[in-house]
Amino acid sequence: MLTQTHLQQLQLLWQQGEQFDASHSERREKRLNITPAELAEQLQGLQLPDLATNVEMLGNPNSDLSLLKPLNEMAQFLKAQGKIDTIPDMAKHLDPTFVKAALAKLG
Repeated sequence: MLTQTHLQQLQLLWQQGEQFDASHSERREKRLNITPAELAEQLQGLQLPDLATNVEMLGNPNSDLSLLKPLNEMAQFLKAQGKIDTIPDMAKHLDPTFVKAALAKLG
């Protein structure tokens, strides 16, 4: 069961991720050999899915946003490359239960 403590921990992890991102932007810019303005421009349009979109991606195989099709395609590619022996049932790995619980708690 998702508790308030779990939600607080998730929020803290998110904030730590944002702080990490901000503190490492200079290193990324050097590694990519671009200016901060160029990096910001290239990241425009990048969207992190919200909770409702996560539920759609994980729980609705008929959605255009579903992760099932690209995961199956990746598994087929890996099998064709000899990297895996069998294609796993990827639907078993897409479970929106945790995200649904967070969405219910946070609204």
